[in-house]
Amino acid sequence: MQGICESICDPTRKINRDETNLSAIQYTTEEDPWFPGSDENPGRETRTSETTEARKKTNRRITAKACGFPKEYRLLKPEKFKEVYETGKKLVNSEFVIYISLERDDTRLGVATSRKIGPATVRNRLRRIVREIFRLNRARIVPGTWIVTIPRRAAREIDCNRGETSFLGLLKDGGALID
Repeated sequence: MQGICESICDPTRKINRDETNLSAIQYTTEEDPWFPGSDENPGRETRTSETTEARKKTNRRITAKACGFPKEYRLLKPEKFKEVYETGKKLVNSEFVIYISLERDDTRLGVATSRKIGPATVRNRLRRIVREIFRLNRARIVPGTWIVTIPRRAAREIDCNRGETSFLGLLKDGGALID
């Protein structure tokens, strides 16, 4: 008897496409298709609650909360931004425009970046730099200060050190920096 593959691949054979010539033979395997469990394979390690807990401790992801910039430190709603624009002091230098609103309940930061600055990668990089500067210097900022930062076009090539000097200089001029 010819194998299935040879009969299908035979170029001299005329192909009949109706179901009358289908094979009714069902092939069975003697092995169980399932993978063996921990009780069947003595070399396999069993998972206990101790190993699970140890794995959870070692595989922790770094989150925004772990890095120190949770939602409580952010200005998120447009109404809050507008409130700071209307009631706060406006301070300007070549890299940033900063609005500072003092005497609030907590210290928060909002970053607004315009498309005029550049593509999304540039805008996101500037947001990350400003948030990192705020995070590292939060203890030096007067408690209860809301800050809205708008990076300007000149800030596109800024690095963290120059950005920090510029940002903290504006905060100092606005009276929002403890020194």
